Amino acid sequence: AAGTFDGRVLLWQLDRQAQGERTASSDTPAVLQTLQGHGGAIFRVRLEQGGRKVITTSDDRTARLWALSPVSLQEPGAA
Repeated sequence: AAGTFDGRVLLWQLDRQAQGERTASSDTPAVLQTLQGHGGAIFRVRLEQGGRKVITTSDDRTARLWALSPVSLQEPGAA
């Protein structure tokens, strides 16, 4: 996962061969999903609970908890 200056969080699949995909572009990381909800640059991204949740902090003075299965934005204090 990586944060951007425009408030997006990009979820990457780094090893596509491990998932059984064998193509010419298997060595190229792929963006699996883009999370949107922050109003400023992302400062920190942290994966939690075996990669099922992402915690982000932003220049907009918010912290967000994202549940990745399915992707949704949980309200502050919900977990």
